[in-house]
Amino acid sequence: RPVTPLAGNLLEDGFSFEGPSDWEALDEGEAAFGRSPRAAYSGELGLSVSLAAGESAVHASPWVDVRHSQQLMATARVRVSGAAHLRMGIELARGAQTQDPTPCASFGDAISESTAFSERTFSLTVPQGYDRARLLLAAAVGGSGEGEDADNAGRVSVDDASLVASAGGEPRAVFDEYRFFEAGRSLSLFKVDATLLSGMHLRPAGTTAQAALDLQLT
Repeated sequence: RPVTPLAGNLLEDGFSFEGPSDWEALDEGEAAFGRSPRAAYSGELGLSVSLAAGESAVHASPWVDVRHSQQLMATARVRVSGAAHLRMGIELARGAQTQDPTPCASFGDAISESTAFSERTFSLTVPQGYDRARLLLAAAVGGSGEGEDADNAGRVSVDDASLVASAGGEPRAVFDEYRFFEAGRSLSLFKVDATLLSGMHLRPAGTTAQAALDLQLT
């Protein structure tokens, strides 16, 4: 299957992992993604990582320029086997001064076993104060590597990872200088350009169901 360029992709260089790129492994994980023909959805190469129980791997795209109130949509072709799972995320920062405001990373739901590649997406709105973003791929296998889960293992393959920005992203709700922004199916709370809370879920009283971002914020 040939590689098909995506209009507006901020990660156009190396998004299908066919050649050298500025994607990098982060230190958070015990393992690392690498290019492999077995992980290709299009072209000849994709990214993959094999994990044992208790291991994880985090891979990050190059930083790209974004603007306040843009809607960012991350998309990738993903295949997961065994006990592994993958979360797609977007990290936001402010230029080289990544402590002002505080960097903020938001992740989507865990993607578990799938025998074939499927298209997965994750989106958020860029809050005030942030002008840089990068796509994160976080793979893991649960457990401690001992006892009943000692044999847990899995593999994650990713290809055609893109990040597209569009206009029209707005806070879900505004209370004075406090703003709620959607990140996937969760909410993040900001005061001016400071992150106060992230990964929040709303639920109707008396239920255990997460989510319900369709609830009216008033």
